[in-house]
Amino acid sequence: MEILDRVGSKAVKVYYDVCNSNDRGYDIYKEIRRLGPLICEFHAKENGSLLGQGKVDFQKVRAAMNDIGYSGWIQIEGNAFSTPQFWVGVLFAVIGLLAMIWAASGHFWAGLLGGILAGLGVAVLLVTFGLMFLGSWTPAIVVAVLVILGPILGLINSRGATPPPTTPAT
Repeated sequence: MEILDRVGSKAVKVYYDVCNSNDRGYDIYKEIRRLGPLICEFHAKENGSLLGQGKVDFQKVRAAMNDIGYSGWIQIEGNAFSTPQFWVGVLFAVIGLLAMIWAASGHFWAGLLGGILAGLGVAVLLVTFGLMFLGSWTPAIVVAVLVILGPILGLINSRGATPPPTTPAT
């Protein structure tokens, strides 16, 4: 408040970060109500957790926002990189893609296994990041496409292989 008072301009507003304020020991629910119309935007995150799984009570934040009549923007910052599901998704996707690369040298079963693992891994990552571009069917579609693609890679090269040329004996 001191900075806002010293500047004395209605053009200077507060970009309120609920997690950083909470981490520094402020009563964010009271502070939001006190700052009221001086808040131009909110930043919602949880350091080291997904939203709702950390220390901030977002229901109380929403109640405080309602009390001040806030209807503007809220920037959401996720921290998916610190979650076990992110790393499981990465592991499955990488192992699956490596198996699919191996399948490209003519190994059908590696392609099938690779497609399954890559599909599951990519689906987990899409869900973790909320990238549901085809709606709730997105993970199932991704898994299906990769499960079909993996064995196809194995079949293409196993059928197209030609034996090495032979030379007549003299």
